[in-house]
Amino acid sequence: MKKMRKLVVVCLAICMLFVMAGCNAHSSMSLTYNVETGDNVEVELDTTGGWKLTTEDGIFYINDENEETVLMGMFIDKDYYDMYTANLSMAQGVTMLEESESKGLDYALWEIVGTDIVELDYVGWLTDSNTGVILASMESKEVAKDAFERITLTVQ
Repeated sequence: MKKMRKLVVVCLAICMLFVMAGCNAHSSMSLTYNVETGDNVEVELDTTGGWKLTTEDGIFYINDENEETVLMGMFIDKDYYDMYTANLSMAQGVTMLEESESKGLDYALWEIVGTDIVELDYVGWLTDSNTGVILASMESKEVAKDAFERITLTVQ
């Protein structure tokens, strides 16, 4: 009887280890783009919780667990980057909310307020590259930030 109890306790402990390990499961997906700037850029998304990375016509989409698009991304060259950031800095209804660096991307977060919409744009430049990126979202700042933090952009 004592051996049976010990066996049950050991089995329960092993089962708990498997359950705990399952709670920390991590998954990811990546796509690599041959960008017009000459760089090869890998987009990796932490897909834990059902998030998805899709692409169409050179634009990549970050979709949440409900299949809703949270971020749309496109790669840009230096001229477009300079023009876009200059236009944002001079436009009415546009505010820079944040300027920082994350995982090899120097970026600014811009809030663009229109008559019926608010768009958030992460506009960034990949370190040691010829490539910039625009990540646009129509979601709240918190939801957009969650999606942004799930992405890693790497120049190959």
